[in-house]
Amino acid sequence: MSAVERDDVSRLQQLLAALDQQHHQHAGGIAQLAKCLYVAAARGHLHCARLLVDAGAQPNIRGDTNGNTPLVRHVSVLSLDER
Repeated sequence: MSAVERDDVSRLQQLLAALDQQHHQHAGGIAQLAKCLYVAAARGHLHCARLLVDAGAQPNIRGDTNGNTPLVRHVSVLSLDER
């Protein structure tokens, strides 16, 4: 997740390439991808978000205690930035 937090696209590409498809389909892998996508969306790291979606992260999984999806969180952050 630290690659996502730092918006380190090249490191994220390396990490995703090292994971096999079975890991992505495993419940733990799906949950980890979802957490990373939520962080990327919340921080506006769109390149990382795209890589995660391409790797199988589900953008409609609710990722916080309020039940927000990564997309809703990203839009909320953009709205706050515009103020």
